[in-house]
Amino acid sequence: MSEFSYVCAKTDQHKFQPGDYVIYTNDFGLCWGVKVILHCALMPKTRDDEGPQAPRYHYEGTDTPWFPVYEKNLQPATPEDLAHHHKRDDDYFQRKYGFAPTIEQLAGCY
Repeated sequence: MSEFSYVCAKTDQHKFQPGDYVIYTNDFGLCWGVKVILHCALMPKTRDDEGPQAPRYHYEGTDTPWFPVYEKNLQPATPEDLAHHHKRDDDYFQRKYGFAPTIEQLAGCY
């Protein structure tokens, strides 16, 4: 198992805690569906390690243990989300939480 970076105990800054089910949508609008929070983390908001810290999270099965996910990319999973997760209905998550680009936004993408 890889070592997780910036792990800490849950603080008042953290909205989620280990064991919570969340929906993860990355900055590019791709919804990765239901994830389970594994660790809370605090990471510098800037390259200055002594500066303000931002709440972040590691989720089960992450392939980037050195880079916890921003809280802004997570939201609580609803009972409906969990039902679709158990059915492995990935399209549901992209439709509900993902980003659907327009033709103009796709210009130049091949």
